[in-house]
Amino acid sequence: MGSSRSIMVVAPGFPAGLIQELLADRYLPVPTNLEVLLPPGNSAPRNGLSAKEIPEGTLVVSAPGGSFFSSRHLQWLRGKLRPFKKVFLLIPQSPYQDASSALVTLLIFLMSGKAITILRPNDAVADAQAKAAINWQRRDAAGKWRVTELNRAVLIKEVRHFVWSKYPEPIKNLIKSVQLELGYYLGSCNLETDGTVPFNLQPLDASQEALERDAKYALGTAITWIDNLPGGEKFLRGKKVLEIGPGINFGSILTLACHGAEVLVTDRFLTPWDPEYHPKFYTLLKERLAGRWPGIDLSPLERIIATGQYPRESICAYTCSLEKLSGVPAESVDLVISNAVFEHLYDLQSAFAHLARITKPGGLGLHQVDFRDHRDYSRPLDYLLLSQKEFTIEFRERHGECGNRFRPREMWQLFESAGFEVKEFRPDIFVTEKYLTEFLERLRQAKKSRYVDYNVEDLRHVSGLFLVVKKLRENPELPENRL
Repeated sequence: MGSSRSIMVVAPGFPAGLIQELLADRYLPVPTNLEVLLPPGNSAPRNGLSAKEIPEGTLVVSAPGGSFFSSRHLQWLRGKLRPFKKVFLLIPQSPYQDASSALVTLLIFLMSGKAITILRPNDAVADAQAKAAINWQRRDAAGKWRVTELNRAVLIKEVRHFVWSKYPEPIKNLIKSVQLELGYYLGSCNLETDGTVPFNLQPLDASQEALERDAKYALGTAITWIDNLPGGEKFLRGKKVLEIGPGINFGSILTLACHGAEVLVTDRFLTPWDPEYHPKFYTLLKERLAGRWPGIDLSPLERIIATGQYPRESICAYTCSLEKLSGVPAESVDLVISNAVFEHLYDLQSAFAHLARITKPGGLGLHQVDFRDHRDYSRPLDYLLLSQKEFTIEFRERHGECGNRFRPREMWQLFESAGFEVKEFRPDIFVTEKYLTEFLERLRQAKKSRYVDYNVEDLRHVSGLFLVVKKLRENPELPENRL
């Protein structure tokens, strides 16, 4: 698929006749570069989209059956959106005047990870208050279509103060009526409260100082992984490696790709491509790698820089949490790595079960975990004082960024029960004795905390590296249980 290709998503309720007119008008990009996605339950013949009325080269695809907001459709749609350079959305009414259109607009924006162009019939005109409150760019196309260019800055800085406040109950009711999967997407931009946008979706710092810092961190992380592999960098050749939660750039995992690995990443809040940040970052990283490993294969980075996106030849990216990762085949990954990720996961038992499913028997895992209360690193255990109910609310409101409270011993046990052998846990940060003594006095009085009687030795370790191996089957002739 070429980088210039565009995709048009048709929202539920958009009149079939208008789809015909829009395609016939050829208002959209060159037909050979366009793919049209119809809503679930629709097909080209049922919508009257005959071959004669569709520009030659335009591909019309009907989504899998079910509801537009079902987990099945969202997973399928998310995978469809990511590779395209430009995303168009056809909605029947203005997102200011219709809660369903507002919901679909936000959903497509969050799933695509890039700017989208919204098209709707010209008679669905926003009211004067909406025009004044949201300074979206507007223009008419041949007097027939209303066009809105929506980007992340507009969404975060303006739309959240108008659309969400104008339609709180209808949208919230819709969220309640659909499956949990939708909540993950809309939860990535909590539009009611300032400062709750997840870190990975916040604007990136493209200053030279920040780029230098990020490149140094990415390279340092990659070196740590390589140093812990049997045979070092030679281990990576021909291996499939998955990184969980890569952060704002894929520098560390792409360093492994340059050593010959086939690489994948997954993240619930996968950072979209930023043309102001990522080209400069990967160019700088390329220079750093060439300096450290003369003769290293830099083609994975060169393809990314040249195309301005993440081609599958360089890296395969999944926009979902580990708990919901389903696109990676069973027993296909040789090495799974993560850096300060597992403390942010909602459901470790489910996450580790998926981890065991995709890891080859004998496959390795390197997982750096930060067990501190991320709200205040100077008081790294204070969130253990909260009741489970209090902490659940705190964790949800902070998108898991405060940490999930699991202690090293608990995480060790979860690894083992999922089918891994923990070869080693290397603690590298410890609480001070002064703080621990003071904290224990408060913890023993926190009767509603599940850690009220917890082992003090396991409280001392607040960061460390897990080295794990997927256990071999006792009887290799018997198939392993599937999730």
